[in-house]
Amino acid sequence: MRTLAFTAALLLLAGCNDSAKTQPEATSQATAPVETPAPAATPAPVAEAADNTAVAPAAPVVETAPAAAPAAESAPVAETAPAKLFQKCAACHGNHAEKMALNQSAVIGEWESKRIADAIIGYQKGTYGGAMKTLMQNQVKELTPVQIEALSEYIANLYVKTH
Repeated sequence: MRTLAFTAALLLLAGCNDSAKTQPEATSQATAPVETPAPAATPAPVAEAADNTAVAPAAPVVETAPAAAPAAESAPVAETAPAKLFQKCAACHGNHAEKMALNQSAVIGEWESKRIADAIIGYQKGTYGGAMKTLMQNQVKELTPVQIEALSEYIANLYVKTH
């Protein structure tokens, strides 16, 4: 039993040190042949430092797949440019927020930015709106607080600058 353990230890050491013999020497005692599975990967050789002590090999370089596409390509980044955000609003409210949307709403360009922001938030929560409530909920549901603030300031200043 000791011979088998010794043989196994030699085999393990042989794979870790390139100066060791790869096959154990034959012993005078007859032993059963030992089957060893083929290694999954060749172990890295052990380097020697200047003072002949073993130095651990560097970690193997593993090639990886290209990095995933930036978030901007895989998911839309929240648009914060108020002029860009307002393009969706302009279809009903006018290019300068000067119209009554579908002849049913107030002229939002006349409102202060806080009132505009409160209305947008109310539409999102379902606590604000009249005849166009459902339509407006769908228009503003994706807006973030930062976008709401930027858009409401833009609308309030847009109308003032044009009237």
